[in-house]
Amino acid sequence: MKRTRVLLPLRYVNIKSEIRGATVKTVMELNYHNPSREVALRDSTFTFPLDGPILTKFEAIIDDTAIITQVRRGENDAEDE
Repeated sequence: MKRTRVLLPLRYVNIKSEIRGATVKTVMELNYHNPSREVALRDSTFTFPLDGPILTKFEAIIDDTAIITQVRRGENDAEDE
């Protein structure tokens, strides 16, 4: 299967943070638009560099369908945290 790279323009960002003692919960909503009528989004990779924070969940909503994604540790993350 041929892979085609399509850049998805970012429409908007919505960030909400909640501080509880020494911890912070941040929810980021990033809304993208696929301008291509020829290329449907079937498989994608989203890389979000983090320096220090812990990512516990990543969820994508595509056409009203929620997709819970796999969160992988970065190659620079310690194994025993």
